[in-house]
Amino acid sequence: MKIYLYLDTKIEQFFLPNQISGSYSFDTRRDEESKLINIEARNDHWTLYSTSDVSILDNNNEVKESKLEINHFYILKRFHKTYLIYVVESLETMRYFNYDNNMNILLGDNANCNFYYNSPYIKDQFLMIRSSNGQLILEKNATGNTYINKKILKTNSYYIKTGDEVEICGLRILFLSGSFIVFCEGLSINPNSAGIVENNPPAGE
Repeated sequence: MKIYLYLDTKIEQFFLPNQISGSYSFDTRRDEESKLINIEARNDHWTLYSTSDVSILDNNNEVKESKLEINHFYILKRFHKTYLIYVVESLETMRYFNYDNNMNILLGDNANCNFYYNSPYIKDQFLMIRSSNGQLILEKNATGNTYINKKILKTNSYYIKTGDEVEICGLRILFLSGSFIVFCEGLSINPNSAGIVENNPPAGE
């Protein structure tokens, strides 16, 4: 199991072992005495639990503990600051696509989007990724955090390079030469509208 922690400047990721046993605490700083993420094995599943310094919001309800669910968001609060975490399988589901100069991805949660992402943290037409003159351009259209290679994107536009990874609250897109890989659950894709073709990944991917 993998846990993504979305910060104002970057993304941190933490791993839990396949065997559900023991307890683990994670934080962005090793010298922090009060750990932000606290997890232990209970009744054959991983449980996220609160402490005197950290409270948990699950589906907008404050709870003392919560079973860790795959593809689920949790909000943590510590010292009047809010943190967002997302839980996925260690080996995430992936889809492989080829693109050319006709690619025009519209990502969001409205009917005009060919990458429809059902997430509480994605609204309207969130961003566009299009091919122009042999280059890929990302353009943000809405407020919200977008990360490039685990670092926050501070501008509204960005030229994507081969090897870049775009992340938006549970969605990851890794760009290769003439292709990209999508890691996400809850994403509906219309390849024809986006000007892309879904294929099997080449051997070794």
